[in-house]
Amino acid sequence: MINKYGLLGKTLSHSYSAKIHQLLGNIEYRQRAVDETELDKLLTDREFLGYNVTIPYKQAVIPYCDSLSESAGKIGSVNTLINKNGRLHGDNTDYFGFLYMANKAGISFKGKKVAIFGSGGTSLTARTVVADEGAAVVTVVSRSGKINYKNLEKLSDYEIIINTTPVGMYPNNGRRSIDLNRFPKCEGVIDAIYNPLYTEILFQAKEKGILHTNGLSMLVAQAVKSHELFFETKLDEKVIDAVTAEIENDVTNIVLIGMPGSGKTTLAKGASQLTGRKFIDTDRMTELMAGMRIPQIFAEQGEAAFRELEAAVIREAGKGRGAVIATGGGCMKSYENYKALKQNGRIFYLERDIVKLEQCGRPLSKDINALEKLYNERKSLYETYCDERIDSNQTIEKALCQLLEKI
Repeated sequence: MINKYGLLGKTLSHSYSAKIHQLLGNIEYRQRAVDETELDKLLTDREFLGYNVTIPYKQAVIPYCDSLSESAGKIGSVNTLINKNGRLHGDNTDYFGFLYMANKAGISFKGKKVAIFGSGGTSLTARTVVADEGAAVVTVVSRSGKINYKNLEKLSDYEIIINTTPVGMYPNNGRRSIDLNRFPKCEGVIDAIYNPLYTEILFQAKEKGILHTNGLSMLVAQAVKSHELFFETKLDEKVIDAVTAEIENDVTNIVLIGMPGSGKTTLAKGASQLTGRKFIDTDRMTELMAGMRIPQIFAEQGEAAFRELEAAVIREAGKGRGAVIATGGGCMKSYENYKALKQNGRIFYLERDIVKLEQCGRPLSKDINALEKLYNERKSLYETYCDERIDSNQTIEKALCQLLEKI
């Protein structure tokens, strides 16, 4: 028997499923990446006990099933396979996961006009859930459909927006096919993507004060329901929130911002060593990209050239997961830098009194007057963009303890 339990799909390198199921206690759960030519033999031989199924096989596995659950048959999509004495049963736990995610975010579909972007397996699930929950109107938007991206004005009064497309998903972070400005009555946004945690459409929803959620809680909730089916057991729903929090903590970057000389690099290195997280210094990465030290970049190319290099580095660093990132003092001058760091990050502002800031080797804070000017320009940005603050006036050991307690 090759695998007892696992995830069946084509491209699985960035999946969280194995980690989730192992947290649930299924240590035999593995990822099983197969192409179309291997799928028939695997499902015909049936040398497994249970599989979750992901893109692109949620419909392809249906003909191999001896029975389907009501939800799988209704949706026309299977994401869970259970081998019962050689007979293959297909189920759909995405239904439960999608509804759990929406309820957790406080998003109701009853009586609402709902636009669903995308026409794949997750879209099929969303359509069924939304209709069952009493939506007034459900419209599917696709590139070649009757309602497409060229005539979205027909949906201007729609209240709930659901994205089930991969637009904006890693590694193509930052892309967006939906502009919420076109939906002035929007009151809820669901993006089924969970990598990154914050997509462009979710940033826009946050800016507008609209209820919103990514797809991580759906992923965990459907996994919990699958686990129950695999082992014929029942788990407390509190497990969903606990595992979601654990996964989110593991994949979230710890981002340190603050004035030059506030101790970001030293603190980040210490946190990296104690937690095993990768250490990233965006200033150092910028120097490597430029092939020269930062003072030299400023002297020979100017601040604008440095900021352009820095932004490119931050875009890449922000895509990663589970790292500790020390940033340059001026990176928060750009809202785009903030979004790049926040998409997978929790941002900590290192507060240090101006008289305690180091000035040596810092091109924009050569003297106290220049330092005071920088401090006054940036302090409000740090305060606006941070999630939490760390007192960096204390010893590095105490500051590190404070950071570790918070993460």
